[in-house]
Amino acid sequence: MLLALTLIAAGCANDEVAKNEQQGANGIPAGTTVFSGETRPSTTTRTAIVDHTKGGSAKVIWAATDKIWVKDNTNTWHESDAASFHELPNKAKAMFTLNGTYTGATHDVIYTNLPITGTPQVEIKSTQTQSAPNNFDHAGASGDCGVATATGGSGKYGFKLDHKASYLCLIPRTTDAIFQRCKLIKIEVSADNDIAGTYGISSAGLSASPISGASKEITLHTGAGFDLNTSTTDITKNGAYMVIAPGTHKLKIRYWLKDDVTNIEGTITKSIPAKQYEAGKIHDLTANLDTRAYDNKYYMWDAQKDCWYGHESAQPTANDETPPTTGHYPQSAATDPDRWHNQGALSPLQQASNSCKDCPNVNEMIWYVMKGEARADNDELYTLMGHLYKGNGVWLKKQSKIAEDEGVTIADIKAGYTEGGVTTDYRTSGESHHYSLPSNILPTAEECENYFFLPPLGMYQSAGGLGMLSFVGEKGCYFSSSPYHDAPSHAYYDLIFNYGTQIMISHFVGGYSLRAEPTLFK
Repeated sequence: MLLALTLIAAGCANDEVAKNEQQGANGIPAGTTVFSGETRPSTTTRTAIVDHTKGGSAKVIWAATDKIWVKDNTNTWHESDAASFHELPNKAKAMFTLNGTYTGATHDVIYTNLPITGTPQVEIKSTQTQSAPNNFDHAGASGDCGVATATGGSGKYGFKLDHKASYLCLIPRTTDAIFQRCKLIKIEVSADNDIAGTYGISSAGLSASPISGASKEITLHTGAGFDLNTSTTDITKNGAYMVIAPGTHKLKIRYWLKDDVTNIEGTITKSIPAKQYEAGKIHDLTANLDTRAYDNKYYMWDAQKDCWYGHESAQPTANDETPPTTGHYPQSAATDPDRWHNQGALSPLQQASNSCKDCPNVNEMIWYVMKGEARADNDELYTLMGHLYKGNGVWLKKQSKIAEDEGVTIADIKAGYTEGGVTTDYRTSGESHHYSLPSNILPTAEECENYFFLPPLGMYQSAGGLGMLSFVGEKGCYFSSSPYHDAPSHAYYDLIFNYGTQIMISHFVGGYSLRAEPTLFK
């Protein structure tokens, strides 16, 4: 039988098959029946999918090992011989022969990776392997499947295969030089419901849930790894394909990278809100990995400019480094007024008005610490000033989710923190000694869209006026917009965490340069 098939990319029409072709008897074993079909060149599906373009279609070819199942006159399923090709090099057309009695006007056809001994089933694998970028020849082994009704007679039938699995095409990109030298070694996709396991197959589609082996996670291995040295989406560099069960899913995607220079390997995590993943379609999911590449900007509290402004060439870029001489790091309000902390906010007391004005205030920071359900992450990667780091970061619940879960408004969170039925505005009174211990359980696919990641980017200490970079990869130190109301000199509230094991509210005396990252706190 001739069978050429294709998977429709998201937004395209369903699979289509062209008119049946008549086959000669040459090469067809006596006493067998031939089932054949053909798809149009512009469509996309089946065991080996090639030449897919982002947002477009792909060509599909049959593999020499492919087989189909057909139900005979007695309603017994029979497996065909392996595919044969009579129009090489064109493998979009294949012929399958079967023993048995087939005289009906129609016969049911199944394509699956499991033998049929009763009700037809398919196994969507929780572990899949791709041999090369933009190569989907593992589709059949990973759980591609389809059903059809063959029509014809006199030993020759044609059919149109209707694919029942769904497919992801994952395409990461980065402009960061450190990430570009890494390899993409695997991708973990987890969902808020089952996306893998053994499913029943019928003309209506896959069973609503797996019959056995249910899994909410699929891992795609990429062998020696795919390149990431592309600043734009380039499917030929690292297009990675996965078979999943169709349905509406929230997805959490962890891209695993390995740097052969440092032997560090870890993840960059993305969250995809709930959407419909339709059967028979390839769904392109791009990912910008630069969200884990951080800049070199550190500030004294609410300074007008970052602490190395105009002295960038002297800025230490690794832990425990200092410039060779003083005169680069800010020394005082008199010598470095634009880079020195905002002393004017202390008398009278007022909130930040420069670099820290959009940071969360101290009340908001306390809500993050006490109600943000911090989760430690020892695998997430991040780059800073030409160096790759891994782990000791934390995930925190977004402010909007805290408000929803606690039954308060964003305005309530900004106005004060409530405990024991008493609300205190820590901007003007009280002493915050709040801390919590992060969980080691990462946010799930269900939760991930409601969390944000904070990396441990450390700080600069005065170190005798030189300015020394410290604690990168160990501590996260983030300014609030609030000065400490009871400081005898100058001190400012901040959020700090140590090695992902404790998160707390503290206050720093001026002379330290921390991160002012209002865009990270959502």
